[in-house]
Amino acid sequence: MIKRSALLFLFNLLLSSLIAQTMGLGGQTRAVVIGISDYQDQRIPDLKFAHRDAGAFVEYLQSVSGGNVVKDNIRHLTNESATAGQIFSALDWLIAESKEGDKVIIYFSGHGDVETKTIRQRGYLLSHDTPANNYRVGAIGLDDINDVVATLSELNKAEVVLVTDACHSGQLAGNEINGTQATAAAMMNQFSNEVKIMSCQPDEFSQEGEQWGGGRGLFSYHLVEGLTGLADRNEDEKITLREIERYLEDEVSREAAPGQQTPLAFGNKMTTLTFVDQKALSALKDAKSNQIETMASVGTRTNSGLALLSADSSGQRLYAAFERALRQKNFLPSDRMRGAFQGPSASELFDTLMRMENLGPLRGTMKRNFAAALQDESQQAIIAYLNTDAEELEKRYQFQLDAYDRHPAYLSKATKLIGEDHYLYKKLKAKSYYFEGLVMRLHAERFGVKDYYQRADSLLQIALTYDDEAAYIHNEMGMIQLSSKQFNAGIPHFNKAMVLSPTWLLPRLNLLTSYLETRNYMKADSIGQTMHLIDQQYANAYVNRAKVYRWKGDKAKEEQIYLEGLEAIPNSPDLHRWLGIYYSNQGKYAKAKFHFEKAMAAEPENPKHPVSLANVYLDSDEFDWRDAFPHLKKAVELDSTYYFAQYNLGYWYVFDGQHEKAIQAFQKAIYLQPGDINAYIYMGYEQMYAKQFLEARQTLDLMEQLFPGDVEVAFGMTCWHALQNQFTEALPYLEQAFQKGIGIERVSEDSDLSSLRETDAYQSMIQRLFPD
Repeated sequence: MIKRSALLFLFNLLLSSLIAQTMGLGGQTRAVVIGISDYQDQRIPDLKFAHRDAGAFVEYLQSVSGGNVVKDNIRHLTNESATAGQIFSALDWLIAESKEGDKVIIYFSGHGDVETKTIRQRGYLLSHDTPANNYRVGAIGLDDINDVVATLSELNKAEVVLVTDACHSGQLAGNEINGTQATAAAMMNQFSNEVKIMSCQPDEFSQEGEQWGGGRGLFSYHLVEGLTGLADRNEDEKITLREIERYLEDEVSREAAPGQQTPLAFGNKMTTLTFVDQKALSALKDAKSNQIETMASVGTRTNSGLALLSADSSGQRLYAAFERALRQKNFLPSDRMRGAFQGPSASELFDTLMRMENLGPLRGTMKRNFAAALQDESQQAIIAYLNTDAEELEKRYQFQLDAYDRHPAYLSKATKLIGEDHYLYKKLKAKSYYFEGLVMRLHAERFGVKDYYQRADSLLQIALTYDDEAAYIHNEMGMIQLSSKQFNAGIPHFNKAMVLSPTWLLPRLNLLTSYLETRNYMKADSIGQTMHLIDQQYANAYVNRAKVYRWKGDKAKEEQIYLEGLEAIPNSPDLHRWLGIYYSNQGKYAKAKFHFEKAMAAEPENPKHPVSLANVYLDSDEFDWRDAFPHLKKAVELDSTYYFAQYNLGYWYVFDGQHEKAIQAFQKAIYLQPGDINAYIYMGYEQMYAKQFLEARQTLDLMEQLFPGDVEVAFGMTCWHALQNQFTEALPYLEQAFQKGIGIERVSEDSDLSSLRETDAYQSMIQRLFPD
């Protein structure tokens, strides 16, 4: 006689088998579960419980009710782990691993939105690192989701269930064009043959609050409870799509009152989603009666990949080293030159591991993880740029090539890992060419190599063939034209960037500058006013609008705009600094000093402010120029790579007559920014005063090579010969300087030419060139 306990065991075993068969038709169930409450971009409103909803859903999947899905078959991404790169990597895993008869579940809880209203009306699911003003860069497009689902269902022959809770309220970029509603509507129409469950209708928002499970989303809370068994109202111990739809309509709609939230379900309504585990259902009912929370957040899965390496301890060590290299961002052999990395790079370890025979399916995981890490590294630089991040912009203003030169190699490696057929291939290729073009443009500006502008333009043209709707690429195309003084040619690119990313202010700033350079002051001022409407707390909007009136010569209006800006943003270091510059230009040095000190107090780590304050002491008779020195030293201590800190320190040493130290400071400045002639000029003169005439001549020859035809080269050669009493040789260079526009006043007052001016040959040339 079989004992009751044995009968129960056999019954539970049979039930588990039935559940497994139903969930995966005899195959396996895999799931990607995403919950994002914390968004990296502060302009995207955070949610409170989306990550907890994802955790509860993972816990449900791992329960008997959810099919006992093993941890290794779940990718659980929340908050900072749910970057665009990691999400796409997880979707790749589904495609690579799922087969006919398997079941695939994609669950997303977070923000959905549409940024711009176009014919195609693209919808996006926002990842953790999505920039608020350019969704194409870091969000998950519904067309990409469509490709993934179509591949899974049509090619892999897997059953697909998509669950989305992406209709949360908040101040998103697409609010004025009903972005969240458009995304929901697009999601409704996106698929036809798969099971899909949505948290609400397109014109509604999902709700979340403490009253549901101690802090959950209303939809997710009842979805899990319904699937656990509360939706089984005919008590046949199975949950169909029709049953879960009716349960959610009743429970969610009732508890959302007085608001409205009605979940939707699409697909074959007779599809059995799961079987009821009576033990779990009983526990749930008891917990609800006692108001005890039953669902809790769980951590991300642990990596079981090492098990695939069998007992090979050397292989395990290599794999652990590979993962460590990824965490350290030691991606390629070239990275050893920029960081104190010990051991081989991730690329070298990857190549070694891929040659191992017993690696098995871990090869696909390694490829995805490596590609995702490479993409994330470059993505952050683009996101910071789209956020108009001051630190990111400063890297570009100072031509820091080493901040970007590694990204093309990273992205090139990533594209090789994923292959040409991958749906992200074109976007990564676009980014790769973008960074190559950016580095080339910065090279042209830093070193004064004008031919590089054309090379940069060619690289950006290629980037657009891969992604012609990337605002950051169009903005960079405009920057190339702006930097090479082709101002009108850059305007269409800045306009295109504005259309693609309406809330990104940087293209507007660049467009304003382009209109200034073409003397179109009315359009420039209009752009400045528009920036105020977009973001009243954006200091550069005031700075650049004031710039319009500086160019027009309206000093009173320029000052007024700075003051208006400080009323709106009282502690803005940028506004204080530029108002200080304004007062310095007006000769009001006491006021300038006041505002530079305010800027320093608001932003003590920025070397620009002590340099600006030092200039007050150097330029004004009201203060002792010697007091500039400690501020310049502080600027160098804050950032020894800041060009103007080294340049102005050299200028101070000129004042103090310390020729050798001046020369050293100017040499450092030239290294930092070889394309600026001013440091060469001062260094050359200091070499002359230090009687280093050979070195001074080398500096002048280099200036002639880098800045051919510049008036300062001719004038410098005049002084070089005059200081050595080589008057006959000096005069032809002086005549060249006059022809190039040097003023007679400067020549008449320059102490270096005092002996030359006493010669008859000089007087004769002056009478010939200036007969009046």
